[in-house]
Amino acid sequence: MLQNDLVDTNVILDVVLGRAGSAEVIRCFEVFDQKPNFGAWIAPHTPAIVHYVGRKQIGNEQVFVTLNQIAARFQIAPFTNQLMQDALCYGMSDFEDAMQSACADGIEAKGIITRDQKDFKNSPVPFLTPAEFVAQHGSP
Repeated sequence: MLQNDLVDTNVILDVVLGRAGSAEVIRCFEVFDQKPNFGAWIAPHTPAIVHYVGRKQIGNEQVFVTLNQIAARFQIAPFTNQLMQDALCYGMSDFEDAMQSACADGIEAKGIITRDQKDFKNSPVPFLTPAEFVAQHGSP
């Protein structure tokens, strides 16, 4: 049985931009790579945000290389009108996070991997940090 987990856009940006904590995120990705019964998902707006932020910091050419790597590693969760309506009802202060929560709910994700726990407190899908994900599912 496949276990789906959604990776928060900011966690992806941690790796792309080499921010603090990116090493634990990479370990998390290695767990996905080593466990074929785990599905790694992102929200459909994640690539656009990665491009927008990344091109300013790592350049347009490198960000397209990165987007190709993202496309090869992650599935993109659907976002429908119903999921948008759901996101609007979650009572989350950050609508972008509410969208990710709705996407995670739509794919029946077991968790959202994020470091932004305060903004996901009203999410219908449980959240966990990259370190917690690795601790629960073992490093490869």
